[in-house]
Amino acid sequence: MRPEIRQLWHSWNRMRAASKATPAMPPSELTTATMPPSELTTLASRISALTTELTTLLTAANAPSPSLTSLTAPETYPPDEAAQATRLALIDAATQLRDLAIGPAEWWKMAALTCTDDLMLLTVFTETALWTAVPLSGPGISHASLSAKTGIPPRLLARLLRHAMTLGLFTSTNAELITHTPLSATVCRNEGIRSFLGHCTDEVARGIPFATAVAREEGEGPKVGRTVVARALWPGCGDEVGFWKFLEEEPWRVERFGRAMRGMGVSMASLVEGFAWGGLGEGLVVDVGGSLGHVSCAIAAVNPDLKFVVQDVPKLAAEFESVRPVEFRDRVSFQAHDFFAEQPVRGADVYLFKHILHDWADAYALRIIRALVPALKTGARIVVFDAVLPPRGVLPNHAERLVTALDLQMWMVLGARERSAEMWRELFSAADSRLSVVGIKLVDGGMGIVEVEFKG
Repeated sequence: MRPEIRQLWHSWNRMRAASKATPAMPPSELTTATMPPSELTTLASRISALTTELTTLLTAANAPSPSLTSLTAPETYPPDEAAQATRLALIDAATQLRDLAIGPAEWWKMAALTCTDDLMLLTVFTETALWTAVPLSGPGISHASLSAKTGIPPRLLARLLRHAMTLGLFTSTNAELITHTPLSATVCRNEGIRSFLGHCTDEVARGIPFATAVAREEGEGPKVGRTVVARALWPGCGDEVGFWKFLEEEPWRVERFGRAMRGMGVSMASLVEGFAWGGLGEGLVVDVGGSLGHVSCAIAAVNPDLKFVVQDVPKLAAEFESVRPVEFRDRVSFQAHDFFAEQPVRGADVYLFKHILHDWADAYALRIIRALVPALKTGARIVVFDAVLPPRGVLPNHAERLVTALDLQMWMVLGARERSAEMWRELFSAADSRLSVVGIKLVDGGMGIVEVEFKG
């Protein structure tokens, strides 16, 4: 017998003899008496406590229980602050426990495989309209019928669906009929989510192979025609011909992008209620880049003395007139204007920028702000409704991932970024020393209202 094996053999015999000489300790006592708490048990205890807390909060709010099996389960949680905070803490703890159980080596194997295959799957399902091909009610749809509707060969369709089911997307009955789960049903019901999936799996994803080159050559603020997405979809374009110009050339992309933004947008109530519009009296508000005036009309509805000028590209004028409510015809008007050109409305009380400046890198955002300055009167306000990045470590990790993903998406598509409170202050200070950020109010969904005063 080899020496090392003989040594192991003797050690094993000594362990067996010791175990017979000492009364065995029950497993439960062994765990609590001799082992310090592990990360696994600590996280499991935290998850249990948070689950109980969240269930209690949902019950108190008379909110239905979430479910991964019932198609009538709610798609979102109630906006109650305590429930949302507990939910985010639970997500973080559950994610940490999952990562711990998987282990680093397997985590990377899974990440490398699934990051591409999941994207491929979502792309195929979106481009073939598979989400809506599966009925929301009834016994389900056969593989053959679904194959005929989507154009995906039956055997490949079965393989794609098998992988989709590992994500909780779709399920099958004993009769091999495909039916929805709550996750897939949400996509089927929500045109905004389907449109956002289309934008991400098409325009954004096609830019990924160009990201390294753009990062090395252009940095954080490339020319609008040299962004990651521009390189992929419109190679050889001019430096100043950006995403918005490209969309205009393909109307179906414009329509899809509009649906995506409406579907993923933040409630207007945050802006309507988050600024003291009533304190303006009979003032004038210029809604710069205000599209069809939905925001202006929402503010006008609860501020009957205010008047609004909605500014956007000329081609929106006719549609604006058709959708503007009759009751606002005397108070909400449309004006064609390019916000890179000098502002034509002088002396307004507020110039509103909702989701405008975050679309542009600093060099372009400075041009937009400086074009506004000649029209400002002393005491005029610029109100910006955009994301405000909190310092790292403030948000739960789940929320942090959403925020950082949106920030990187702004870079890929537009060469732009989301800004922190300090970045907003620096931007306006650099635009004109007479512009002073006098308040930043954080509202729902990581958004903020940045209030800027022109000191004159």
